[in-house]
Amino acid sequence: MKSFIKFYKYIVVAYYFIIAGTILVSRVYEKLYDVYPSQFFYLKNCDYSYFKEQYIQLYKSNSKDSLDFFIFHEPYKGRPMVIKYMEKEGLYSNSLDKKQPNNNENYCRSVSCSYYIPSVDGYVAFKVVDGKQVKIILFHYTPSFSKYDKDRWKKEYTINGREVPYKENKEIIRAFENEVLNKIALYEKDDLQGYLRQYISFSEKNLPYYVFLFFILTIPLVVGFFIKMMK
Repeated sequence: MKSFIKFYKYIVVAYYFIIAGTILVSRVYEKLYDVYPSQFFYLKNCDYSYFKEQYIQLYKSNSKDSLDFFIFHEPYKGRPMVIKYMEKEGLYSNSLDKKQPNNNENYCRSVSCSYYIPSVDGYVAFKVVDGKQVKIILFHYTPSFSKYDKDRWKKEYTINGREVPYKENKEIIRAFENEVLNKIALYEKDDLQGYLRQYISFSEKNLPYYVFLFFILTIPLVVGFFIKMMK
């Protein structure tokens, strides 16, 4: 019996370490990266203006609709939507310190883009951020409607988010690399950022189970402690 109790305590301690590690990973991610789910890429030997020019040419070479937008059939009901392939240029905060003053030194140019990818039958939304090294943030995927494919998953997903199935998430990222980035410039994929975000998303999705298991494992220890106190 004593050996079982000792083994049980080891399990509880190990679980506490998992909880503490999950919290630590989440805090580290917030310090190193933006908080929202996404996948980061960093361009090599390619500046912001060049990428924009090449992306415009890529879009125009494949566009079957207007030169400014493409017609997209939204999921579920299939209603046609007008999607701009490139929004107006804006500013992006390049400082993760929320206490920094909002001045021009803490912001850089950025532009939001959307691109339809036939291989995943949907469009991806991403942001291009200027800086010493141009950063691409892939953050969203929207599938198109197809009445001939009723069994296909029909849901919008945030890349590396808590709702996206792992297989489909990987498929979307690979398609974006093959159909967009590989046709424009060399790049580095931030695998660490992606894995950390996936781990955090998994933890967020299963938070109720984490909490439930925490109480289930802790209650016997608390009861045992009070029994010893009453003797």
